[in-house]
Amino acid sequence: MTVAENFANPLLVQESNEACVEDESLMHWMRDKFVVVHPGTMGLVNGVDYLVACAEKLKDNDLIHFLLIGEGSEKENMQAQIKEKQLINIRILDAKSKTETLQIASQCQMGTMLVKNERILWDNSANKFFDFLACGLPIVLNYQGWQKQVLEESGAGKGFAHEDVDAYCTYIEHLATDQHSWERASQASKQLAKKYDVGRIANRIWRVITNRRNSYVETLD
Repeated sequence: MTVAENFANPLLVQESNEACVEDESLMHWMRDKFVVVHPGTMGLVNGVDYLVACAEKLKDNDLIHFLLIGEGSEKENMQAQIKEKQLINIRILDAKSKTETLQIASQCQMGTMLVKNERILWDNSANKFFDFLACGLPIVLNYQGWQKQVLEESGAGKGFAHEDVDAYCTYIEHLATDQHSWERASQASKQLAKKYDVGRIANRIWRVITNRRNSYVETLD
């Protein structure tokens, strides 16, 4: 059995960035900021209200912004919370095409992945994880599991216990203020993307399909 967790596609990122982000208001909001991006579904399982708590905690840090892109059952509730708390360091965009999402993500400085505090959710293999790698973004998680291990072993990011909001925010602040640490994590992310490169994984799976290899359990490492 061959395990393919998912794949990263740096070429698609490169092609997407041949055009500029058209939303001038968004680019103005992002200018000279350290932007943490979360594209994708905002449902109950995703626990994205976590970012509202982080934005509130870091509201006095003018450097850090949080950006969400997508739709979901919790979107309106989050928008209401942001308005009620008068937070200007967090913004929610409607769902975008894959190309537009990659364009925007490439202009950000960090990607984040979130889940509710349920152990079973640690084993996800969401596309955004691999898109972040393809964009060369350091990644921060609010959960543990295989992605945390991969990130921390490579230096491309960190994962934290769900309840440890302070450590999650401290790590973001660290990379936002330490350019050398951010550059190292970004480079590690780009290197990790090579492990999950779409061409490499496609070739290995093709060999399995065409019976050009022995059948034994293997991970793509």
